Amino acid sequence: MRTSKVLVGSVVAIAAALQIGMVATASSAADESISVAAVALDSSKKNLLVDVVFTCAEGAKHSMISVAVKEEAKEGDTPAEGTGTADVDLTEKDPDTGEDVVAEKGCDGSEQRRTVTVEPDEGMKWSQPGKGTVTVSFSDDVQFNTQHSGVQWIGEV
Repeated sequence: MRTSKVLVGSVVAIAAALQIGMVATASSAADESISVAAVALDSSKKNLLVDVVFTCAEGAKHSMISVAVKEEAKEGDTPAEGTGTADVDLTEKDPDTGEDVVAEKGCDGSEQRRTVTVEPDEGMKWSQPGKGTVTVSFSDDVQFNTQHSGVQWIGEV
């Protein structure tokens, strides 16, 4: 009798775990990913350049990539923070009309790269060298994000 109660309890626990896994899978497409490849200060030493690598499903409606950086501060110091965005699609000016046109579709199922400029919040300055946490996401789905802790940057690219 005791064995059957343990067995039933285990089956319920496994079913619950599977259900949680299915919910997590449903919240983001299996063929999508986003991560940080590199971080460096720009030549002015004012902004961070965050190299983002991503793949989004063909036909997905993602339009922007969001990046948030929070620097690890020394004890007693206020950590610098900042955010930045970049378009998923690469655009260029049409020579005839002068309007922006899509030169490369970002959501085509292939791996893509974009460099996102992250300005520090007003009155703050990035340390050089620096270290912090970088969070990247698609702007329309901030629940699907990747957070990288302990990311270091030294100087310009």
